[in-house]
Amino acid sequence: MTRKFICLLPTAIGLMAAPSAHANPGLRCVIDAPHRWLGQAVTWHLRRDGAGSPLPEIMPSQLAPDWHIAYQSESRWTDAQGRARESAEITLYPMRAGILALPAVRAGGMICPPRDLTIAAHAPGQSGMTVTTRLDPPHPYRGQAVYLTMEVAYAGDLTWDSVTPHSTNAELRPIHIAQGKQTGPLINVRHFAWTILPLKSGRLTVRFGRLTARHAGPIEIWPAPPSVQVNVRAVPAFMPAESLIGAPTATILAASHRLDIGGTGLLAVRLGGVGLTRPMVAAVFDPPPISPGLRFGPPLISRATSGDGSLADVWQIDLPFKAVRAGHLIYPRLRIDYFDPLDGVPRTIFLQPRSLRVGDPMKREIGIAVMVAAVILLSLVTGWFGVRAAWRLMLVARARARLRKASTAMQARDLLLSSPRRPAIGNLAPMVKSDGSRRPWHDGCHSADRARAIRTGRIQPTFTNTCRSPCPSDRVDPLACRPSVSSSSSCPPVARAGFACGGGVLKRGDEHENTGRRR
Repeated sequence: MTRKFICLLPTAIGLMAAPSAHANPGLRCVIDAPHRWLGQAVTWHLRRDGAGSPLPEIMPSQLAPDWHIAYQSESRWTDAQGRARESAEITLYPMRAGILALPAVRAGGMICPPRDLTIAAHAPGQSGMTVTTRLDPPHPYRGQAVYLTMEVAYAGDLTWDSVTPHSTNAELRPIHIAQGKQTGPLINVRHFAWTILPLKSGRLTVRFGRLTARHAGPIEIWPAPPSVQVNVRAVPAFMPAESLIGAPTATILAASHRLDIGGTGLLAVRLGGVGLTRPMVAAVFDPPPISPGLRFGPPLISRATSGDGSLADVWQIDLPFKAVRAGHLIYPRLRIDYFDPLDGVPRTIFLQPRSLRVGDPMKREIGIAVMVAAVILLSLVTGWFGVRAAWRLMLVARARARLRKASTAMQARDLLLSSPRRPAIGNLAPMVKSDGSRRPWHDGCHSADRARAIRTGRIQPTFTNTCRSPCPSDRVDPLACRPSVSSSSSCPPVARAGFACGGGVLKRGDEHENTGRRR
């Protein structure tokens, strides 16, 4: 009795381990799910032995929406006994918690019955993952930037992949993916943020994809967060169709500061705003700006990069112009209208470039020519006076040289009067006495020195008709006396003969008369 039980035990164990193999010895379906909760993979193994129909292809639509097929592979081979074999391996991720079903598999006349799996929301002893979304503002206008943020709270140490939202009536662009922060001993939070630009008014729906993360190698996939819906308001009818929504950023990049008449300059402006299109930019600068003295041409519009990752569209506008008038000119003030969604009213911003200095090249050339001519004329005049002074000095030197050679006063007088430059004689005549020797400059009969002193205002002239102080006969100097206006008997013989001493009184006359009249 004991021997029979031992012999039948292996057969019983085989029947218990593979009941489906006895029913369908050529088709086997095995589920490998060590961790049955959200985020963990479930592997489904399919195998067919022997000739017959191939394994069926499992389509994602057969498993949706409860399962997500992340990976699927198939293989076929022939063993050593010549039997054909085929296998398939499907990696699945549950998309909800609860009881999930796997469909039946048929291969020819063989079948694997459907299977049910119970999926938990989180691992035992841990808190589940939560997703929170926010919109700012909650009720935007068409064309107004909306900021969408999503926070994912989870347990454990995970590395998250980027999340890509989708919408048919809006443009979306990620702003940043912030690093996770720890809010408790077992809870971490990951932040995601996007900017959304509604293109139409009405209801807007934003859908998210599945959340993907990695923990020490294996990938974990969670169900997609719930979609976000927002009601987009229409822009008021009093605003143009191509009006800007929200305050744009406007900057003057470059502006010409100095030009000549007829020269061309450039005024470059950078304009940025959410949803800013080329027609909107063209409408801002149509018609071109108007300014006295400046003639603007059509604007040249090109797209620029923002560099901050936002949805702002940045454009560079180059405004070429021509200067038609000289002077200190003022650039035109640029006006940009937009709709303020916070207050619901239209507003305007202005840009005022700096002034422009336009010069006249003809006036500048004339001024340079006048300056050059003035410099040349000044040089000529200075040279002329220099030559004239040198000539006078040369004549004085010659006269002095002749005077030194004279032996008598009469000979010195004749030499001085024969000089062609009469004004220089007055400087030399007082130097000679009647005996041919020199006298000091302060002698009372130096009529030339007195005449010069009278002209410069150092002494006052005194006029008389008679000789008040006749000179002694031994001090009569023909060069220092002038013809007398009276022949009074009180004058010495030489004075009555036509000369009177000018020692104390100077007769009316000039230096030329004192020194240049002959008897």
